[in-house]
Amino acid sequence: MIVLLRGTYDFTTLYTMLPHADILESMSVIIDLAFKKSKYKYIAVYEKSGSWCNKPRSTTFKFDASTLKSALEFVLGHSYFSVGTVCYQQSIGIPIGIDCAPPIANLTLFRYEYEHMVKLLKSNYRRATKFNGCFRLMDDISSINSDGVFEESISSIYPAALALKKENEGHIMADILDLTVELNVDSHNFGYKLYDKRDKFKFTIVNYPDLCGNISSNCCYGVVKSELKRFAKLSSKFSEFVKRKNILFRKLMDKGYLERKLDSIFHSISFKS
Repeated sequence: MIVLLRGTYDFTTLYTMLPHADILESMSVIIDLAFKKSKYKYIAVYEKSGSWCNKPRSTTFKFDASTLKSALEFVLGHSYFSVGTVCYQQSIGIPIGIDCAPPIANLTLFRYEYEHMVKLLKSNYRRATKFNGCFRLMDDISSINSDGVFEESISSIYPAALALKKENEGHIMADILDLTVELNVDSHNFGYKLYDKRDKFKFTIVNYPDLCGNISSNCCYGVVKSELKRFAKLSSKFSEFVKRKNILFRKLMDKGYLERKLDSIFHSISFKS
């Protein structure tokens, strides 16, 4: 079977343009669905965990569907930030920086996708199966072998406030999360290498610990082994691994790292694990 990358997409307005009314409506649907499926009345919240229950203790902090919706409405309605001496209230979009922001974004998108698939499974099961090759991680979507069905359905799934930007060109190569994936049509194999959008920036990125700082040198050199193993796992070709390794070593030596110690770490690693 020939595998074709129909498209990779990124939501450019997920956190900034969704009206609060849309977020609250979506989360209300999800909360009702979760409580209905669980068949419990409450979510009990403990210090490091939570659980479904019907009869929590009087001292247990808990939510039912109604109070959970109210808590979410309070969070969205009381998000403030300041610039200098001016204080602003966020009136649109998901508040960035709070713990619940990623789950809110994820579940809001899930609501739209879930409702679309429920309707499609009833009206056109064959078309619904074309979405088997569609995957989303937070705000990144990959569509594989979907015969263009996902692309045709974007406006039917998501509201106009959510803009999807197509990231790839053609059907055999795409940047997906931290990988550039290329499909070899002749051999039906995947080739992959590390993708870092910062490589395209026209300015120098400041990263990795500096030996001049207060971090111990052992911690600084400890970064090297984990990075080399990451490069190895994300490179299908040895030449790509060597390229990334050389870039890393040049950056670190510019920060005062010793080449002999870097080489020693490199030769001490087993890349079979």
